[in-house]
Amino acid sequence: RGPVDGIPSPDDIRKRLGDMDRVFAVVDPLPSRMMADPPMLEIFKDLEAHGGEVVYLLNKWNRGVNAREVKAFLRIKNPVFIPLISGETIYAAEYNCQTISAMPEGRDKLCDSFKKMLYRHSLSMFI
Repeated sequence: RGPVDGIPSPDDIRKRLGDMDRVFAVVDPLPSRMMADPPMLEIFKDLEAHGGEVVYLLNKWNRGVNAREVKAFLRIKNPVFIPLISGETIYAAEYNCQTISAMPEGRDKLCDSFKKMLYRHSLSMFI
């Protein structure tokens, strides 16, 4: 079965991911978002079961999210947390034709998360 409306089938995704050394999965911790695409989570879990490395990045992290519940739902132990960036910062960056990381709040919040990710996964040569 091939792509439908430009969306690759789960089998196509599995084939593509199987050739990769490491996969970075960005997850929105909002329960409705995590439950919206269970087939994708199954694909990542299959990849891990067959020896693939999946790094989970929990995006838009904030104090309203229970880390223990999210990690239990996803069956993961050591995710990288990417903090929630305020709407004002995102709007200001876009209005000024800059990246979010060019804005002070974005730089402060994102820099730590990405450094942790790079060091934790032996990618520190990119810092």
